[in-house]
Amino acid sequence: MPQGERPASPVVEFLELLWDLAVLNVLFLLCSLPVVTAGGALAGLCYGAEKLRRQEGKPGANFFKGFRRNFRQASIAWLAALALLAFLFLDLYLLIQNGAGGMYYLLLGLVFLWLMFTLVYLYPLMVRFENSLLRHVRNAFVLSLTHLWQSVCLTVLALAPLLLGLISARLLLYTAVFWLALGFAAAAYGAAVLLRGVWPRSGDGD
Repeated sequence: MPQGERPASPVVEFLELLWDLAVLNVLFLLCSLPVVTAGGALAGLCYGAEKLRRQEGKPGANFFKGFRRNFRQASIAWLAALALLAFLFLDLYLLIQNGAGGMYYLLLGLVFLWLMFTLVYLYPLMVRFENSLLRHVRNAFVLSLTHLWQSVCLTVLALAPLLLGLISARLLLYTAVFWLALGFAAAAYGAAVLLRGVWPRSGDGD
């Protein structure tokens, strides 16, 4: 801070944070409209949220840097995750149609939970460290098992709109403005804060 400059008040800092989150949120939503670019948009969101947590750069520039730099890996991971989710939902439909027992639902739920636990680490790893996609997936899986409390919290953040909808469709409708304005960016920012205790001290990344 330059000498003689007065620090911003907490209210001003909070309003600036809200504005930065809104910028990230709008960019994420716009770049997610074509489904094939949603993976890159998610990478840009994670990168922008991490930089925002560290108070580095401008949210728009950070978003597009993360988007461009990780687009290929992020897109492959996104399309693979969509394929796996489609397979799981198809299995769920077939189980319901055939009246399968509870053990099958439990197994399917565990696979879905493993997938979500891995995904919530995969994109933050991708934007923070240089590595192959397969190594990112392996590292994400290991982190999900060794940091279970963070895994649960990160998954709740990632699935918050879906969980709200399952609790009450009206509740999701009431919070729709929040999600459209800054909700997804706020969840990514919260994830960046949680992950601060997961990363090694030397792994600040670019």
